[in-house]
Amino acid sequence: MIHQRALAALSVSIALSACASIGKGSAAQAPGGGEGSRRNPFLDVNFFLNPEYVASVEATAKAFPAEADAIRKVEQYPTGLWLDSIAHVANLPLWLAEARKQQQASGKPTLSVVVVYDMPNRDCAANSSAGELG
Repeated sequence: MIHQRALAALSVSIALSACASIGKGSAAQAPGGGEGSRRNPFLDVNFFLNPEYVASVEATAKAFPAEADAIRKVEQYPTGLWLDSIAHVANLPLWLAEARKQQQASGKPTLSVVVVYDMPNRDCAANSSAGELG
């Protein structure tokens, strides 16, 4: 029961975070209504760059100086934020706070891609990651 409540709260938090990123005066509207329904929601947004990922790329670049320039090219590409364990749910507020900082710095909306992977019965007992929730 507690896991179901945590997942429900997480789903609501993700939905609210997505809604909060739409600024006042945005062209976005409810589906089927006006110009906003035809607007590309990915146009003119920055995707969240996870500082932990960037630090990992930097560490790899330092370990392989001959390939450092090529390795550093991937720093600019966003990655999904994986919630693959209950413990990783604690990272979500940190990721969203960092996304807000990136948004404030750029002046453009920042989109965070969150992959909710630790769902009950998600892999039909294939044991792909030995999920915590049954």
